Amino acid sequence: MKKITFLLFALPFCAFAQQTDNFYQESMNGNVSVISTSSEAVITRNSESQPITSTYTDLTEFQDDFSNDCSGSTITSEDFSGGTTGITECGPTINDQGDGACFPGGEIESGFEITSTGTGSNNTILITAGEIGNTNVLVGANSFADNTVITFTTTTLAVGMTVFNNSDVDTDFSVFDASGTLIESFTLTNAAGSENFFGVISDEAIGSIVVEGANDSGELIGNLEFGDCVLGLSDTSLASQLSVFPIPSRDIVNIESNSRTINSVTLYDILGKNTGVTYDNGTINISTLPTGIYYAKIQSGDQSYTQKIIRE
Repeated sequence: MKKITFLLFALPFCAFAQQTDNFYQESMNGNVSVISTSSEAVITRNSESQPITSTYTDLTEFQDDFSNDCSGSTITSEDFSGGTTGITECGPTINDQGDGACFPGGEIESGFEITSTGTGSNNTILITAGEIGNTNVLVGANSFADNTVITFTTTTLAVGMTVFNNSDVDTDFSVFDASGTLIESFTLTNAAGSENFFGVISDEAIGSIVVEGANDSGELIGNLEFGDCVLGLSDTSLASQLSVFPIPSRDIVNIESNSRTINSVTLYDILGKNTGVTYDNGTINISTLPTGIYYAKIQSGDQSYTQKIIRE
């Protein structure tokens, strides 16, 4: 497991002086202050349970670990550069279907959508690079009173993104599974008005992440990356001591180990929902499930391994 706190020097950036209640009005009014000193970004874990195996404040490290540790997985990247130029209110949802204002249908990568929630307008916004001193294209909740919600519609265990702290040093991240149950929460701390990187790799499927600028300060994201990280472990690890077969299968899948005690097996569908299939006498029975791809989280002591299962 990687350290939960990482340090990263942030580049100078621009912050909104919080006089109005949304990004669109602030940008149109030109209420911008420039940060001229560098600072350090810190991620703090806010919960005791630890399904999130790694956190990151460095994009390169996140990408390297994904490439090295996520067996047979591919990462999807969306930089939001294909939308309208300038500063545009997008409506309630940004996704691959198009929103009629910022992005045409088919422009955004599939597998996720961005919405906002809270007491504000519940609309989203697009700010292209350079409009407020930003180096990345930014999207998210327009109203400072709203939170930016990223919902994943495909199996996701690794997520990384650029994050813009607006007028507060803290930005909170709440990570939920597909059923809406909170997995873990984190706070990223850095100077207000800075662009930072936030990333996580989890051993439980991520259904959504809610991003919240502290004290209704506003937040935006960019350069979103996500993928279905199935951790590839070393020869001395749990993975090398397991036998999982047959794959694909129509009914019985054997999950065995000659050297380790298997404490539990939880089978998830591609959206991260627990299928309720039970592990009994070294097997799981998937005959009642629809055909498709599933993920078995195998727990042995303090180690876990996630194995892709195919129901044919």
